[in-house]
Amino acid sequence: MKKVYVLLAGGKVDTKFLRFKKRDILVCADGGIKRVLGRVGKNKIVLLGDFDSVNKKMIEKKKVEILEFPKDKDMTDGELAVEYVCKHYDKTIKKIVFGGVSDRLDHTLENILVMFVRLTFVISWFSVTIP
Repeated sequence: MKKVYVLLAGGKVDTKFLRFKKRDILVCADGGIKRVLGRVGKNKIVLLGDFDSVNKKMIEKKKVEILEFPKDKDMTDGELAVEYVCKHYDKTIKKIVFGGVSDRLDHTLENILVMFVRLTFVISWFSVTIP
């Protein structure tokens, strides 16, 4: 089964145990790409955000779809990533969000709010799984 992994930047989550299959898709909110950049093969990668946490030179030679947003916006990069996934992938594809809880209380609360308003979800200690 194809999975979509949403990797948020803020959370202190160890993603080293993840094993991506070729058909899996990675949607990274800004600095979330740092978690997986050296460990992905031919996966489709979408990187979106305002690029305040990542240098675009890091990804120049990678096949990454880039969606850049202005720094002055009404949504966090994490919220943009979840919205992107909901818009582009139907309910039959399993969606897993990593890094939604961090030391940034404003971002953590926003991520939780987005999950309640936008999605049905199950929280575990390390991730949010969107059915």
